[in-house]
Amino acid sequence: MSTDIYGARVLDVDRDRREVRFRVFVVYYDSASQQYLSPPEHDWSFFLGLLWESGRWNAPIGQAIDVDQILDDDWTSANARWIVEDVQLTARRNDPPSPDDWEHIQDFYYERDGRWSNEDRLVQADYIVRVTHPCWVEHLDAGDAWGTTKYPRFADQPEADDLPRIPDLRSPATVLTPFEKPDIDGLGFSDDGRYLSVIDDDGALVVYETADWSELVRAEPESEVSATRLVWVPGSHVVTYKDFWNEDRQFAFDVDARTWVDVPLERGRTHSRTGLHRIEYGVAYGVEFLDGPTVLDAEDPGITIEAAAFTADESRLFAAGMSPDVFVLDPSTGEVLDTFADADERVWTLAVSPDGAFLVTSDPAGHTAQPRSEIRVRRTSDHQLVACHQLDGYVSTLAWSPDGRWVVVKITDSGPGGNGEVHVLPVGLPVEPPEKLRPVERAAAQPAESGIDPDMVRDMALASDPVTQDELNDLAAGHRRWLETGGGGGTWQVLKVGSLPLAIYNGPSGAEGTRAELRYRRFEKGADLRGLVLSWADLTGLVGEWIDLRGADLRNATVTDAQLRGAQLSGADLSGADFSRADLSGADLMGADLTGTDFENTDLTDAKRI
Repeated sequence: MSTDIYGARVLDVDRDRREVRFRVFVVYYDSASQQYLSPPEHDWSFFLGLLWESGRWNAPIGQAIDVDQILDDDWTSANARWIVEDVQLTARRNDPPSPDDWEHIQDFYYERDGRWSNEDRLVQADYIVRVTHPCWVEHLDAGDAWGTTKYPRFADQPEADDLPRIPDLRSPATVLTPFEKPDIDGLGFSDDGRYLSVIDDDGALVVYETADWSELVRAEPESEVSATRLVWVPGSHVVTYKDFWNEDRQFAFDVDARTWVDVPLERGRTHSRTGLHRIEYGVAYGVEFLDGPTVLDAEDPGITIEAAAFTADESRLFAAGMSPDVFVLDPSTGEVLDTFADADERVWTLAVSPDGAFLVTSDPAGHTAQPRSEIRVRRTSDHQLVACHQLDGYVSTLAWSPDGRWVVVKITDSGPGGNGEVHVLPVGLPVEPPEKLRPVERAAAQPAESGIDPDMVRDMALASDPVTQDELNDLAAGHRRWLETGGGGGTWQVLKVGSLPLAIYNGPSGAEGTRAELRYRRFEKGADLRGLVLSWADLTGLVGEWIDLRGADLRNATVTDAQLRGAQLSGADLSGADFSRADLSGADLMGADLTGTDFENTDLTDAKRI
């Protein structure tokens, strides 16, 4: 049996209001260390997973979303909003459990007849989930219950007014690779948003026109320089940068005239739109306003600021660095107007929308062996996280164009010898769902009293191609390699035979794979599966016409609702396996290890067993 993390029960369904009330139980614990994963707060992707699991056979949600999509965390994070409109946490119980509860809590719990043993002591929470259309909950009824391996992962949760105003984190309009070597040193938009300039650390300059992202300028200074601190001159199309070893040595290029020019030294590391406020940061604690005080160090002497951005009206400065917090300052006084936590450890870089309504930040995950940085979007009014996405690579710079149309992300690819890239993200999310996720009135299958209709399972299995012996041999070999290399944990991937999911693979903890999955498939008549090693397999809805499983290893396998009339299971290891609601009439179970085997509501008519 798969190890469930949570259990879900439907308390009520209101189709007119497009709402379902769930109770979610924590059913997986480490009782020795008293550790567990709390119920999610209001994660939309988690509840999308619950809706799909309960309606995956023939309900509209099962027809709209396939198994590859639901197993893809990033896909569910991006698309949950087309199905789930809102989640409200209405009650939380036993979190944390009392000392007396811990005396009774086991490590694992599994659903039996809609309940979990000892459930009054389990950590649990109640929710109201509102969906975008009644068809997404039409298959649910009060009392439905099941175990799930779904886990919380933040899904995009924008409000309708947010959609045209936040960047699409997953669909760059273009990817710029200005230099062959991966050392982009700095980038910045001109004050009118017409140009984006990029430099490398040797002083090479590239300027792009943002109208079509074509390359307009490529230039190099005549003398050697270790370039840093790219800044545009306010109100002009002149871009400047300094020499790292001598910041009084400035290089300036006039984009309109296409020539190097001499201009007064640009003061500070960055400035507000007109140059009214100029700041220095990153070389000492806090933020130094060049025409005013040094601030933030009075709040916390240990704060080193490494990213800062002004709003277009010059009324606010957003700053962050070596702490989990983002600070909002009044540039006129240095007063801290607001503070909110954004990251677990520290904020690496940030950008703010011109009106200050949205903030984009990145974490420092690029310091890991295989960098995978996360960029996040928050509403500044209520600090609510509305979108996030992980990128393969090290994100060190973010910038929001002054006209509000683009967010650019400087990322160094995590691959060997990967080039520095600039991902150009358009501002504005789609307002209409993909065609397949648009609500369609469909007739949902009506489950039997047991929760699954065996005839429907059989019909689906017989409508698909049978599993051939060669396929089973390959599957068994891959699964055995997983067992031998200690497989388990990590990120799910799906192996398909033809177009049907056959096995779930998990590379990080095992060399080649993980728990086999054979859903809604049948074996060729007379298939010889003697000695097959599929411990912990999920064989839900399996159909076999007299298959030979003598001596097979099916320890802890899930074989619920299977059609296995006359199956040869003599000498098989079935300990801990779940055969509930299966048809084993006429099966040979002589000498099989049935320790802990679940035969609840199993048809064992004429079955042979000791």
